[in-house]
Formats: sequence, C-alpha cells, structure tokens
Amino acid sequence: MFEVLVWLHVLCMVGTFGGLLAVQLVVPAATRNTPQVAKGAARLFSILISIGLVAGILVYVKAAGMGNGRNYNMIIGIKFVILLVVGALLGISARSGIANVLRTLAMIFLAIAALLGTSL
Repeated sequence: MFEVLVWLHVLCMVGTFGGLLAVQLVVPAATRNTPQVAKGAARLFSILISIGLVAGILVYVKAAGMGNGRNYNMIIGIKFVILLVVGALLGISARSGIANVLRTLAMIFLAIAALLGTSL
C-alpha cells in the first residue's frame, strides 16, 4: 500500500508539472489566456494537486513521519506548504487576467518542491 501511495503522489505531481508545461508551451498565448481554457486547466490541475497532497500526507503518516527527525519533518512541512501555495495559485489563475504568470509561478514552486523531495 505504501508504494502505491508514493507512486500516486509522484504521478500526480509529475502530471501537474507536465500539464502546466504543456499548456504554457503548446497552447497558443491567445488561446491559453481565455477564461474557458484557464478555468479548465485550473480545475484539472487543482484536482491533481489535491490528490497528490492527500497521497503525500498519507505517505508521511505511513512512514511514521514524526519519528524521522527534525530535518525530515521540516522538508515535508515546506513541501506541503508549497503544494498549498500551488493550489492557491491555480485557483486564482482561473479567475485572473494574469493566468499565464500564475501558472509559471506554480511550475517554479512545483520544481522547488520536487528538488526538496529528492533531498530526502
């Protein structure tokens, strides 16, 4: 069960990052800034972030997170906060005129969270 949760978390995060990257690079700028595309992208990526966050919390609990030391808990805590920020940025991008910038910021934060995860 633990491995399934880890892979679910990883796949959701990679899917979110890859999807954001695809929207930013493949979809033309005039199209991706329309409200319909911004709302659809934000909805899909918010669902992926939510599933990934819940899976990450379950992995943390299954791994006896509180007993793994301060550094481990600090890194996991920072990753959870970053994922909440990414979710907020995606939610704001659905209703904002600067969706392009917010999606780029979300990708940057996801890359930081991934780098923190590799340090464990």
